[in-house]
Amino acid sequence: MMNSSYSDFKLTFVKRVLAISVLVSILTLFFGQALPNPSAQALDRNGSDSSTTDTFRFEAEWTHLQELPRSYSIINDVNASSGALALLNPTASGQSVTYNVIIPEPGTYEITVGLKTGNDRGRFQFSIDGDDFGAVQEGYSVIPACEQRVVATTVTFYTPGEKAFTFSIIGRDRQSFGYALALDYIDLTPRIGFASELSQQALTQLSQPDVTAAADGLWEQYGVASTGVTLRWKVFTPPDPGPHPAVIVLHGGGFKAGDAGPDSVSKDLAAAGFLALSTEYRLAPPHTPMNEANHGFVGQDSVIPVDDGHYPAQNLDVQMAIRAARADARCNGLVYGVGGSAGASHVLYAMATGAAGDDQFDLGVSLSPPAKYEDVAWLQEPCVPDETCPQSTIENYLGIATGAALRNLLQISTASPTTYITSSLPPFFFLYSDHDASALETYQRTALTNALQAAGKTESTAATPEIGKYKQLLVATGEGKYHAFQFWSLPIDLVSGSPLTKDVIITWLQAGPPVPTATPTPTPAATITPTPTATPTSTPTATPNSTPVAPSITLQPGNKSVKEGASATFRVTAVGDAPLTYQWRKNGSDIADATGSSYTTPPTVATDNNSLFSVVITNAAGSVISNDAKLIVRTAPTITAPPVNQRVSAGQTATFSVTASGTTPLTYQWRKNRINITNATRRTYTTPPTTIADHGSTYSVVVTNSVGSATSNNARLSVR
Repeated sequence: MMNSSYSDFKLTFVKRVLAISVLVSILTLFFGQALPNPSAQALDRNGSDSSTTDTFRFEAEWTHLQELPRSYSIINDVNASSGALALLNPTASGQSVTYNVIIPEPGTYEITVGLKTGNDRGRFQFSIDGDDFGAVQEGYSVIPACEQRVVATTVTFYTPGEKAFTFSIIGRDRQSFGYALALDYIDLTPRIGFASELSQQALTQLSQPDVTAAADGLWEQYGVASTGVTLRWKVFTPPDPGPHPAVIVLHGGGFKAGDAGPDSVSKDLAAAGFLALSTEYRLAPPHTPMNEANHGFVGQDSVIPVDDGHYPAQNLDVQMAIRAARADARCNGLVYGVGGSAGASHVLYAMATGAAGDDQFDLGVSLSPPAKYEDVAWLQEPCVPDETCPQSTIENYLGIATGAALRNLLQISTASPTTYITSSLPPFFFLYSDHDASALETYQRTALTNALQAAGKTESTAATPEIGKYKQLLVATGEGKYHAFQFWSLPIDLVSGSPLTKDVIITWLQAGPPVPTATPTPTPAATITPTPTATPTSTPTATPNSTPVAPSITLQPGNKSVKEGASATFRVTAVGDAPLTYQWRKNGSDIADATGSSYTTPPTVATDNNSLFSVVITNAAGSVISNDAKLIVRTAPTITAPPVNQRVSAGQTATFSVTASGTTPLTYQWRKNRINITNATRRTYTTPPTTIADHGSTYSVVVTNSVGSATSNNARLSVR
């Protein structure tokens, strides 16, 4: 039921929408700002108008903008919900559009958008008040189509009012002709309002695992930690009754943050025939999500002493979840793990330390896993804005004093999944993107591969799990930053028609654990049949030994990321009959005198960015060519469009903006009269209502990335 406050969000002029859209376009041309949308249209689940239903629609073409992007316009489209679309058409990634959306009342919502795809569309990330939600969305399609996309499955607002909904262009498909984003509408569908009496009803459902999960999932309690903290998962079931293999989905968040899920991943797995469980676990400080009103009965701050979720608490929770899933009547006894970032690390840890048939995953998939925490080079990697900082993250996870990680490497190694990898590890599939966060693809991918090979595991290239083998995939994402579940729905590479990453993973899981009994059975029979004399006769494998063994690569060169002016070193490991010769190539052309098993570039320049390096290894039996390794050259920020002077009347606000280039992500800090302004960290800054005292003030901005910073000129504010 909606209360009377909802009436402020209803439209009484639906039949005049087209006329309003035309008026908006005219006002945009004259005033440079779209018409504010003080109300949202209430829709029922079928999209028709209703005064008693609970979905709120904000038409993009006349929802209030935080600022008007230069490449923003309203276009007519007969297939759009109100006959028009809001089009952001930038010439490069990095631009965004922000809508001021009014949340009607506290509660939990699913957020969907109407999207017009096409062959000139880009990829975008959705965020609310600066926090990213959901996976990166792909706008490119060969044939244009109007689609509805879920951009955030579960978002809880504790206060009503205006929120900043931002759509940021972060890249594009290789085949796309542009970076455009065409939005039709934004829909808010309330779930459970935790500020209402329904919260108690929701909590009572936690102890009823026999209730069938709905399409939006059902919260259940799977266990209680030794400290008394309650632990839950959200259940997504396939259409048929089952039982089914269970998949525990573990979120990321630097071991200290994140909500159970992502639910979009669990929904994909349920649709593929798995009992999918978006699973929460205790978190390291500040462990905010585990203390919020929608967590459940007992949070980490509710127990005495406070449960700080340091190692090994999180791993114990995962093991508890595995046992609970295996004993669940809806599960067929097989339990798999799929995790991203910190959750990916927990998947591998449970596989390496658990007991088969008990608290060990039968199959595991890890997207962007930190695996060897004590890797010194990784710990010393400079912190990058908006990315997890390796050293401080590991220190917080283990409860080590700030700055003390390098003095406690032995203690850190006890928490590392790679410490426990042995030849008995179940089939394991790990993935990184070639534009991953926190240098994971550079350091952790190599460390994990080395640990697996040292344990006697070999790499599988099959589409299904194999005994004694691991599978890995470096997802080629193109420009942008793609970490963990952010590349779940993207193609595995930049080749047109390639399968989606999630489809490759799901196919691998659907095959199930390989059966070990079929292979050993014929082997003893073949050994016993020949007489002892016959065996030595065939043993002198003179024929194979006399045939040269062609080279094969056991460790591919990895992508490198360096600052402009630094050198990058690529390495390869290969086996085969000696002598092996090497010839390194850059973008397909041989590099002079680059004939060793490693190659170090000259000092890099900006034009070296995205260059591809490979190596041809040759012996008498043949040759093999390595995979391409990409070189990323990080460049310092450059301000291409500085803020300009503004003139306003007293009581009005003034907006300053800046455009900068350089390696993303870029961070911004606005200053007034050379003093930092609190919370002014976006590409644009809008002042509070001005007074005469503000006349003559100067505003500037410092733009920073992992390489350096640039400071804009001063823009002067004149107040009349």
